[in-house]
Amino acid sequence: MQKIRKGRYTLLNGREYKIYENDNLTYELISDSPEDVNYGFKEEYSSTYVKIVDKSEFSTVYEVTPYAKYKGRTFDVSLQIKDGKVSIGTTNAELAKELSLERTDKYFYEKWVPLKDVKILEDIKER
Repeated sequence: MQKIRKGRYTLLNGREYKIYENDNLTYELISDSPEDVNYGFKEEYSSTYVKIVDKSEFSTVYEVTPYAKYKGRTFDVSLQIKDGKVSIGTTNAELAKELSLERTDKYFYEKWVPLKDVKILEDIKER
């Protein structure tokens, strides 16, 4: 199953982890893989494993921002995939009308579309 990434990530021992900075200058690496307990991760929640590390244990942090290409246009994309569909969205009212997106907020329009009709892309910036 395809996952849509969003947020800050780092690499440690050749594996990618979501990363959060704590107030005390340590970092939390997040994993959904039970095998990471072999690398010092502890299960914090059901199927969520956490490891506290210092900055010296990793070299780069990068920000991943996903977006979608649908019918030649660029859209925001949700992180959830349900029943083979993904939600795309825009603030462009004319584009929303043209492609039959529904208004879900004062200035935002969304539509669930088949994942096979969408190309999920990522903007990646080193932090």
